[in-house]
Amino acid sequence: MKLLKITSIVGLLFLISCRAPEDRIEKISAKVVEKLELTKEQKVKFEDLKKTLISLEKEKRSKGRKHRFDDVKNELKSDHFDVNTIVKGMEENFSKKLEFTKTIGVKIQVFHASLTPEQREKLSAFIEKMEERRKEKWKKHRRAKHE
Repeated sequence: MKLLKITSIVGLLFLISCRAPEDRIEKISAKVVEKLELTKEQKVKFEDLKKTLISLEKEKRSKGRKHRFDDVKNELKSDHFDVNTIVKGMEENFSKKLEFTKTIGVKIQVFHASLTPEQREKLSAFIEKMEERRKEKWKKHRRAKHE
């Protein structure tokens, strides 16, 4: 259960970071602080988590983004399709995501430990509500795309 909550928080933070990372992170963070009524000590831990997330996002953007299908497209254009190139690219991508999750997961663990059971429930409900909104937006986007 604890792993599920940590994974949910990582997922939430990843979703937050997908569009205009710093602005979205700030916006969602303000809502979390308000809804959970964090103490000063909790705010310090949450601020550390937020700063780490922003830093990782800036670092990721500065390196540029490799699209997940770039290797496949390149291999399809070549005379010989090398599946090992595709696998290597996927392994690198997975490794980066895993490292991100490990780094941010430690910060989430520290923040999570500072929360009361009531705050954990509020945070879980907040994440579920955000996930529902994201799904609805995605459905509308897909419908509009196919019309």
